[in-house]
Amino acid sequence: MSDNRDSTDTLARLAEVVRGRLPAHGGDPEKSYVARLLHKGPEAFLKKIGEEAIFDYAEFLEENRLQDDGDIMGALAVVENMG
Repeated sequence: MSDNRDSTDTLARLAEVVRGRLPAHGGDPEKSYVARLLHKGPEAFLKKIGEEAIFDYAEFLEENRLQDDGDIMGALAVVENMG
């Protein structure tokens, strides 16, 4: 059960960091990659999610496992906080 709570806590912290990168909360595109993508608009993040999904799929085909899904989870957290 603690694994689920740890995952929930991690996602909540990630969402809070993403909110801090929003222009309305002072996110600076000169200092933050996330703020830069947010400044470009939703299409930039949708493109990033697509890139990460393709990378993860190719990695799975080569190694029959995913080593790191953090990038795609981070991109999804940003999209969730854009609306």
